[in-house]
Amino acid sequence: MSATDVDFSALFLQARRSGAVGATSQRADAAAKRSGGGGQTQRPNAAANATIAEGSVSKKRKKRKKGRPAPERPEAAAAAAAAGSSQPAPSRPAAAAKPTGRGRGELQAQLAGARFRDINEQLYTRDSAHAVALFGAQPELFHAYHEGFRLQALRRVRDASNTPRRRLKTPPPPERCLTHTPPLSLGRQAAGWPLRPVDAILGWLRGKPAAWVVADVGCGDAEIAARAPQKVLSFDLVASQPHVTACDAAALPVRDSSVHAAVYCLALMGSNYVQFLREARRILRPRGHLRIAEVKSRFGDTEEWLAMMRDALGFQLVDRDDSNSHFVLFGFRKGEIKGEGAAPAAPPAVPLKPCLYKRR
Repeated sequence: MSATDVDFSALFLQARRSGAVGATSQRADAAAKRSGGGGQTQRPNAAANATIAEGSVSKKRKKRKKGRPAPERPEAAAAAAAAGSSQPAPSRPAAAAKPTGRGRGELQAQLAGARFRDINEQLYTRDSAHAVALFGAQPELFHAYHEGFRLQALRRVRDASNTPRRRLKTPPPPERCLTHTPPLSLGRQAAGWPLRPVDAILGWLRGKPAAWVVADVGCGDAEIAARAPQKVLSFDLVASQPHVTACDAAALPVRDSSVHAAVYCLALMGSNYVQFLREARRILRPRGHLRIAEVKSRFGDTEEWLAMMRDALGFQLVDRDDSNSHFVLFGFRKGEIKGEGAAPAAPPAVPLKPCLYKRR
């Protein structure tokens, strides 16, 4: 081979290499323009070669995994989130919120309050025979009633403590009025009350002979029997204690003229309450004592009521204490009734207003 031929071949190979490099450079310039780089075109370097190699490997992997969906790469997910996807990911339905401990307690208190109001309304607007049948069929209602009363009293004490203008005064009166003797366990809770009527009656009994026999009608949890120095016969619709007799207040299981004092502490419940007082007259000894504690708001015309007590039932007023902001206390003695030996006539009843709580 001649020297001329060798030089020609070398020149041919050099020109071919230059053309390949030029084509590669043109492809790099086009890619840069498509990506928005603009400006001066950079020559392919090691990083560009690595990118091309990676693309080749990716094509091979796609061929091997043909037919299977490729997993979403983190970079693509981030780019989609930045651009804002037109189809948001489906969200799971929110689970129903379970009531917390405090929520359950409030719900139970509301249910107990509703039951208490229902029972309380029946006791005040129906006669005692209905109450006997009600508690006889469902004795648990008696305890539900007293528990409801306890919650109502605690609410009044709580509301009073949260009222700045009354923080150092007596709690506000109940929505309409109170009912029945508060349970013994409520003594400390109700310390803010001006005076519990049961305490007033106990104070009166402590000044009387210990040999007396006392009838506590509508005794509740029989606090008077637990604290009075006398022998106390306790009566209520349900026997809440072993020494309590369950009965109708209109028909007490007591002998005539056998007790020295009869006590009705917030117990003139029922539309036939006058029959309770006739029973009190029957079981009291001559000149026996009758003590009544009731809510002030129950009396419409107090003088008319006192006239009925005197003329129709034969009870002479001895003392009256209405200094309490909530209650009024009456003291009577058993006296004579004109024509008492004749057939007893039904006394004219002066109605007392029922104690009804507002629904919350």
